[in-house]
Amino acid sequence: MSMVIPDENGFIAMINTILLPLFFLSTAVLEKENAPGIFKVIIKGNPFSYTIDSLRNVIMDTAIDWYRNGLAAVIFILLGILSFIAAKRTLMNEND
Repeated sequence: MSMVIPDENGFIAMINTILLPLFFLSTAVLEKENAPGIFKVIIKGNPFSYTIDSLRNVIMDTAIDWYRNGLAAVIFILLGILSFIAAKRTLMNEND
């Protein structure tokens, strides 16, 4: 996104517009079990929730849940690959 938005203030506004709702609609603030109806669906689809749950598992639980940690790793690897592809396409289009 930083390559598409020319102004750094616009980029900061865009990041805050995306990241703050992602953070507040994750399990960092509210546990999934205690969330009201629609928020459970949003929390389940939020990639931050998987990372926070994995970190919470590693720090607080006595046994590591490898499925949960592996799922979080796979999600973020896929998001990283998609971001890399999008950045590469943007740079290739700028050079043409």
